[in-house]
Amino acid sequence: MQETNSNNSFKTGINKLNPHKSSFMRLLRNGILGLFFVGALVALFSFSNALSAQALQNSADEEFRLSTDSLNLSRASVSELTVIADRAINLRPKNLSLAAEANSNIIRKRKNCVKCKYMSAYLDDSEHGFLTETGLDALSQSYNLSPYGKLGLMKGRLEISNRNWGRLDEEHRKAALRQITAIAQHPEGRNWLKEFEAAPAPINERISRLR
Repeated sequence: MQETNSNNSFKTGINKLNPHKSSFMRLLRNGILGLFFVGALVALFSFSNALSAQALQNSADEEFRLSTDSLNLSRASVSELTVIADRAINLRPKNLSLAAEANSNIIRKRKNCVKCKYMSAYLDDSEHGFLTETGLDALSQSYNLSPYGKLGLMKGRLEISNRNWGRLDEEHRKAALRQITAIAQHPEGRNWLKEFEAAPAPINERISRLR
């Protein structure tokens, strides 16, 4: 009899705990479902942005112009803004103001964007015909964030340095010459250097050593 009473007391204690256990399990289940739902939304949003960026990339020039005229760039994704900035500078004629606005919005979202800092320097050079202090500062920031980088970035830095050699300080010039050495490590880059028309003697000399 005593053993029966003990078993009943144990079961009663377990039953008292069950409601708390059930509540915890419900909370856990709801939390997992919530995280899954949020993850699905993020994935869907990213996929949608990728599709939009791809559409901008593949659109004809006139269609691209119409699309960007109605687009709020402050709300555009980084992938969309990247396509817009790149295409805007390749339009004929170039749309420098659109490229600058898109680039500024990328920097607002990603302050340490190396390509964006270079783009700021490129746009400054394109607008004025030379690098102003603003452009030189942007070029410095791009080097500070990444002394080298992707092949296209290094080629762009060398081109802008070639055009502005007389305005560059010693550190900028050294950085530009280092781009040549790094570019030559790529087969495509080495071929590109063979056709590169350099004005400053130091650039010509560095390229000649690699030929």
